[in-house]
Amino acid sequence: MNSAEDELDFRGVGGHLIETSFATIDLSQEITRRLKRDRYAWLTTLAPTGIPSPMLVWFDFDGANFTVYTQPHASRVTHVFQHPEVSLNLESDGFGSGIVIVGGKAAVTAEGVDPRDDSGFWGKYHVEAEALGLGDAIASYSVRLTITPTTLRTTLPT
Repeated sequence: MNSAEDELDFRGVGGHLIETSFATIDLSQEITRRLKRDRYAWLTTLAPTGIPSPMLVWFDFDGANFTVYTQPHASRVTHVFQHPEVSLNLESDGFGSGIVIVGGKAAVTAEGVDPRDDSGFWGKYHVEAEALGLGDAIASYSVRLTITPTTLRTTLPT
C-alpha cells in the first residue's frame, strides 16, 4: 500500500461509527427527527439457520419504542419468537454517512389488530398506503411487533 491508501477511511464521511446504550443517551435532535420521520427501515431478524434476514418495513417511533406491523405468517414473526434480538437500520445519506442503527429486543405484543387503529402508525403511513392501493389490504398486517431499543450505532453526533 502507498501512503494515500494507508489514509483511506471507509467508515463514511460522517465520521466514526459509535455504539452506545440507548437508555443512557440523550438523543440529538437530528437522530430523534430521523427516528420519527424516516419512512423506511431495514428490520433484521435472525433466521433459525443463523442467517440474518433483513426486510424493508414501515415503522413508528413513539419516543420510547418502535412499532412494526406484519402479516401473521411472515417469517419474521417466527424469528422474533426464536431470537428476539433485532436491528432496525435507517437508510444512510447514500455516501456512508447518516448511519442510524438501533439494536433491540422485539416481541409480538398483539395479534388480530388493524394497523389503521394505531393513530401514530396510521397517521404516518395512511397517505402512502392509499396511494399504493393498500388502504384495505394493510389490515392483513395484523401482528404488532414492539421493539424496545437497547443500543444505538450511528455516525451522527449524539
